[in-house]
Order: sequence, then structure tokens, then C-alpha cells
Amino acid sequence: MTEEQPPCRVCGSTEVSASYSATERMFALGGVFTYDECAGCASLNLRDVPEDLGRYYPPDKYYSYKSTTSSLSSIRGLALRAMLFWPHGRFLATLAPGRYRAVARVGLRPSCRVVDVGGGYGALVDQLRIAGLAGESIVVDPFAPADRTAGGSAIVRDDLDCVRGSFDLVMFHHSLEHHAEPRRALEAARELLCRRGAIVVRVPTVSSVCWRRYGVRWVELDAPRHLFVPSEAGMTRLLEAVGFTVESSWRDGESFQLWGSELYRRDLPYAQTDPRRHFSKAELGWFERETRRLNRSGESGRLALIARKA
Repeated sequence: MTEEQPPCRVCGSTEVSASYSATERMFALGGVFTYDECAGCASLNLRDVPEDLGRYYPPDKYYSYKSTTSSLSSIRGLALRAMLFWPHGRFLATLAPGRYRAVARVGLRPSCRVVDVGGGYGALVDQLRIAGLAGESIVVDPFAPADRTAGGSAIVRDDLDCVRGSFDLVMFHHSLEHHAEPRRALEAARELLCRRGAIVVRVPTVSSVCWRRYGVRWVELDAPRHLFVPSEAGMTRLLEAVGFTVESSWRDGESFQLWGSELYRRDLPYAQTDPRRHFSKAELGWFERETRRLNRSGESGRLALIARKA
């Protein structure tokens, strides 16, 4: 590669071991995008970021910007309250979706202050407040279509650098990979954390069967919205370089990592597609079982980490 090769967003290396061409498939918007595989950490990096990246986040279609309810049924609200705040309640988290499981593992108190980076309309922070979170909660999302969540929490439509204060938890639920400068975002998060504060990072990872099996048709490559997709070693190294110590990590993939990728193999878009129209009950059951197996074996396409200030 030439000297103009941009550095890896994860480890900073400019050496490339391979390059791949991917198209935008979620909404069938088209366009071909090049991802370079870093020779230093094996992470993938989008070579050229589109000038108008916002067009790839249509507010009427992109999932985190859809105007959906932030409410919870009484049973789900009680279960979330138990996971977050009851003694030994976090053991229930193994049965919950990934975002709740990650927050429960942190060990929150009702008074904790929380920032959700890339939280869209803020459904998650609203649900945490319904479950009993009383401390300040803020959503940071430059593409968010509103200034406040349905539950009244502030939405900062800018970068994390613009937030001021001291917080107990900063969350990146599948949002860090959308940052052109993830190190800068993590440094800003560290500055916001109180002494015993924690960060939750959930990202897709190329250290997975999904990438090896599907390549550029892997649904969570998500060109061009994902500006990088880290390896597990690269993500850990990045957190440590910023001044974090990784406390725990696990895989929390969902079955769409398989059926969404199978849709792409058939040149079908993922967004607003009902998998029941394209796969039998037996196939959908296999996707669920295979995802659970990959999570247990550490080969699933989603990586979750909890880290604290070193």
C-alpha cells in the first residue's frame, strides 16, 4: 500500500493484509465500499467514508430512529428492575436481550448517572428509568431526530465531547463502530466517568464464525455505516491504550446474524424483512440454536465488554 493508506482505527497500523469490496445491503441503497484488513490487529476499516453519511441513516427506516414506544409491560419492567437493582438479580440477566444483560452485569445503583452513546430515540434509557434508575440519563446521537426522549431525558445531537459532568456508566451498544475516531470517543467517555465508573462496549467482531462463513455478505459488516469492525484482540488493545482495564467480556450474538446474512446471500435487504417469509420454522430454529452455540463457544459475531478506568 502507499503512504496515503489511512491508519487502522483500532490499532493505528498502516499495513494492510487484504481488502474487500462490500455493498450497502440493509436498505438496498447500492454503492461499493472498500474495507481493508489491518495486518496489525486483523480489524476491518472502511477506506473512504462517504461525505454524506447521513443518507445511510434514513430516519423513517433506520431501526434506532424509528418512533417506537419506550414503555415496558409490568412483568418486563419488574424483571428489569430485579436484574438491575435487586440482590442477586443480575443472575436473571442471562435470559435477557444483550443490552439489558450488559447493563445488569455492571452493577448499577438507582442513583447512577448514565450516558447512552448512539441511543437514537432513547428507548433504552427510558426503560432503565421505568425500572428505577433515578440518576441523570443522557443520550448522545448526532443523527437523532429529537432533543428529548419520550421519557424526558436529554438528547445531545452532537459528539460525546460536548457532554459535561461525571457519570457512573457510559454505554456504546453497537454505536462505537459508527465512529470515525473510536479512540477519541473512548477518551471522551473516560473523561466523563467517575472514579469507579464503567464503560459498556458492544460491537460486531471479525473474530467470529460469521465473518469467516459469510465474508462481505455478513449482515453485521453493514457497509458503509460500520466504519470499522474490530477483532477481539484489537478491541481489547484499544481499550487498554485509552486507559481502561477490561473487567469481563463475552459473546451476545442474536439469530439475525445468521438469517440476515442468509438474506444477503439471496440478494435480499435486511431492513423491514420478515424472516418467516423466507425461512421455515426448522431453519429459524436452527439459527437460534446455532447462535446459542456460537455464543457459548466464543465464536459469535457480537462481542460485549465491560471495562473500568485503569
